[in-house]
Amino acid sequence: MRPLGPKCACATFALAAALAACAALPGCALSRSRRTDQPAAHKPDAQARNNEATPRADAPIALTSHLAQAQPEPVAPPAAPQPLDREGTTLSELERLAEERHPKLLAAAQEVEAAHGRTWQAGRMPNPSLGASSPQLAGSESQYNVFVSQEIPTGGKLRLNAAAAGEEIDQAELTLSRARYDVLTGVRRHFYAALIGQARMQILEEQVAMMSRSVQLVRMRFEEEEKISKTDVMLVEIDLQKAELALAGARTNLEAQLKQLAAALGTPDYPLAKLAGNLDAELSLGDLTSLSQRVINSHPQAAIAAIEIRRRDLLVERAYVEPKPTFNLQGGYQRQVGPPQDQGILQLTMSVPLWDRNYGGIQAAEAQAMKAQADLQRIETELASQAAAAYGRYAAAQLLAAKYYGEILPKTREALALARRLYEAGETDFQSLLHTQEAHTEAELKHLDAQAARWEAAIDIADLLQLEQFP
Repeated sequence: MRPLGPKCACATFALAAALAACAALPGCALSRSRRTDQPAAHKPDAQARNNEATPRADAPIALTSHLAQAQPEPVAPPAAPQPLDREGTTLSELERLAEERHPKLLAAAQEVEAAHGRTWQAGRMPNPSLGASSPQLAGSESQYNVFVSQEIPTGGKLRLNAAAAGEEIDQAELTLSRARYDVLTGVRRHFYAALIGQARMQILEEQVAMMSRSVQLVRMRFEEEEKISKTDVMLVEIDLQKAELALAGARTNLEAQLKQLAAALGTPDYPLAKLAGNLDAELSLGDLTSLSQRVINSHPQAAIAAIEIRRRDLLVERAYVEPKPTFNLQGGYQRQVGPPQDQGILQLTMSVPLWDRNYGGIQAAEAQAMKAQADLQRIETELASQAAAAYGRYAAAQLLAAKYYGEILPKTREALALARRLYEAGETDFQSLLHTQEAHTEAELKHLDAQAARWEAAIDIADLLQLEQFP
């Protein structure tokens, strides 16, 4: 072999320059720079792909594409929470606050953005390759070239990739809607638990007040008459102490429930002192006889499962076209040193599906498609079961609460007022008054328990139906 001459050295330098140019190109494996010229993400028309999907509520968070940003901008910390109306915070105020601040909604919104990005990326052509080589190093007979090659997928692979990824956008948007109702349901659940705790404390405060008056009355009778014994005085004092302990426990539980409510807002340090709400309010839950079907038609889990079936069908089609050839087209320029010649390069290669026809991939894709159909049936069955259970609990609690409110509580109030008059008039004994007071307090607490069960079941139904307004 003849030694390399100056021209060969120049050619070698040209080869190094070509590789450096490749490294400087955006997206090249040798380049470490981040992309700054990517177009805004294309967002496919979700309505066109989802004509048969279940309608969903609009999410409260604006979704804007940030794919063109080189680096994400730092998120400013939320402002310090400001207390709402201290006279009584309503459920609607807390729901609005949770929608604005809860991190679960922020995370779900970013997942929608990620789905948009994956969809845009899935339909992109592979980047071309730029190269340089020397097929012959032989002094004056050396050859040097530069070339560009491009892979060309066939069979609609890129279209199917983008279509399958596009279904994930609808799933992410439904997941965001579901996350929103999860947050609202959590706020509603803790709000009414705290409201029940607040009402329980009021009942126990009234009981302590009644027992205090009874203690005073018994002590006065003990000092004036011989019919009241010291034992009677001690018994009523013990009952007062028990009522005070129950009140202290209710106050502690209420403080814990308010802290849980603040955490459900996404702001654990939010100050809450008093809630405003009507535990006897009528609930607008619609026709509960067809509750199961309404839940299946409106719940995001069923809609997400239906979209998953479509996505899996696209992936099955994608698996079938996987063996189709991928072409590689290459073109370039070649320079021959001696005798000097300018030459062109043209090359076309293709993959041949000889050994691998993707039979395993097709089998796996079809199995996943069948699983998606079974998952939809399973989800619909589970939703129907949850709806039936919630309806049963609601109907039983509603009946019990109405019975206490309309019949039992009026009787215990009337009996208590009569017992007080008779005892003050000396026509009945202390034990009768004490028993009547205990029966009245017990009836009020039982009515409150029924209300708690009623609201708990109603919140479950509202969650299943994805109700925007509650109650």
